[in-house]
Amino acid sequence: MVAAQMQIHKELEEASVVSGAPWRTTFRRIIIPLLTPAVINGGLWVALHAMRELSIAMMLFTPGSVVLSTIIWSYWQGGEVCAASAIGVMLIIALITMTFLGRVVLLRLVKTY
Repeated sequence: MVAAQMQIHKELEEASVVSGAPWRTTFRRIIIPLLTPAVINGGLWVALHAMRELSIAMMLFTPGSVVLSTIIWSYWQGGEVCAASAIGVMLIIALITMTFLGRVVLLRLVKTY
């Protein structure tokens, strides 16, 4: 997404401002149409990788090697959508927390050097 944003030259926005368009019109009629293909491609890329990882976990699944994705899948297949959703939300919260803490630790390490 950053590469797609960097390819949109500042002159397009400046030309819109000179023409008298407000910021939201510039965003709606110039920025969004130019970024849409990158957003769609990024979403497809993430979805394909997620499906690939889930299929590998499902193929290697044994009762002795239970991972979180197979637990969510089992709940979903068993009709317990609420339980699957709750575990998914807890997983997202845990990942966001770990990402935030990792960034804080990394920033502190970078500042010490």
